[in-house]
Amino acid sequence: MKEVWSILRYELQKDFKQSYSFLGIILYLISSIFVCYWSFQAGLTAVTWNAIFWILSVFLSIQTVQKVWHEDRKEKIYLYLLVQPLHLFIGKLLYSLVLNNILVAINFLLCWSLLGEDIMQQAHIWAFLSVLALGISGMTIAFNFVASIGAQQASASSFSAILGLPIVLPLLSATVQSAKLAIQGFDWLVINPSIINMLALSSLSLGLSLVLFPYIWQE
Repeated sequence: MKEVWSILRYELQKDFKQSYSFLGIILYLISSIFVCYWSFQAGLTAVTWNAIFWILSVFLSIQTVQKVWHEDRKEKIYLYLLVQPLHLFIGKLLYSLVLNNILVAINFLLCWSLLGEDIMQQAHIWAFLSVLALGISGMTIAFNFVASIGAQQASASSFSAILGLPIVLPLLSATVQSAKLAIQGFDWLVINPSIINMLALSSLSLGLSLVLFPYIWQE
């Protein structure tokens, strides 16, 4: 547990030193939302709003996780020698989860206030927030595992994106479908089957990550 907290502190300190990468993600998010705001002055349908929101959220997840796993050679050697692989993965996963949920919460507030205030009035808001938390957490788990593999490759960024999308597509499909139902105001009984699928896919991804990562890291 001590090693996990050490990784969390290490990642936080690294982000303070390299704050430009985090601010770059925020700048992209704000710019994209304002482009959508100026482009859809006539208004958005619930389906279109949902699509825009999740496109931005997936991008945020990929960029955040890739940033967390980006290390130079000296840092990799340092971590390899001092930290157990499982503790390293858990520490980076927890940090990614916190960071992703903060960024997606900002995304949701901006999309709600600028693009979807009328749309969200008819939504089942608690169901949507539950789907949002589960979906982002599941995608973060999947992308963490893929980014940990990509970190061993020379072209880590492109490798992670190519390998990550097929893994995360079933989870993303269930998430978008659940979010659409929540936005349209459906009750929990209608949304629950999709939420159960999301939980199952996230649990499978987490289990595979915890079992396989120690072997991958030692390669």
